[in-house]
Amino acid sequence: MGAAGWLGDHQLFVNFLPSSIYNPSICLRTTEAAIAEAGVPMAQLVFEVVESEHIASVPRLRAIFDRYHEMGAKVALDDLGADHATFGVAEALRPDIMKIDGAIARRLPDPSAVAFVRQAVALADASGAKVLIEGVEDQHQLDSAVELGVDLAQGYLLGRPAPATVPATPRRTLTVRSEPDASL
Repeated sequence: MGAAGWLGDHQLFVNFLPSSIYNPSICLRTTEAAIAEAGVPMAQLVFEVVESEHIASVPRLRAIFDRYHEMGAKVALDDLGADHATFGVAEALRPDIMKIDGAIARRLPDPSAVAFVRQAVALADASGAKVLIEGVEDQHQLDSAVELGVDLAQGYLLGRPAPATVPATPRRTLTVRSEPDASL
């Protein structure tokens, strides 16, 4: 059953590099096959753009997002407010989840951070997206985010990274038989 056995009804966030997908309808076939083999429903997956990479083409990334949506998955734009993830990019891509950069959470309740979070929440509300704030490390930051309308939060206050307990699954073996070519 693969990942479906330990995932339960939770969402699984999967990072991806846009530059590795030159043609979404072709390149994502192996992704689709791997997900089907793992037994994870597409509706539980959130494909998240890796923030470290420059977005070379917003229309191409939009096509990738569209393909993930066609597959039944959700998409997320990571680190809104840092580097390449601007409000203009978020508006063009229309992700399901906008992840506010942790540096903004650490600046709460600074007025510029509050204004940024308000703008992100307003954009998300207008497009039907959810807002997740990263890097929440103390109760004051969490309270501020909740008061500002943020939907989701992650950070050390809520849980530290830990190894997952994943049940062992039997490995498949591939048997290859060599047979003479019948067409000769």
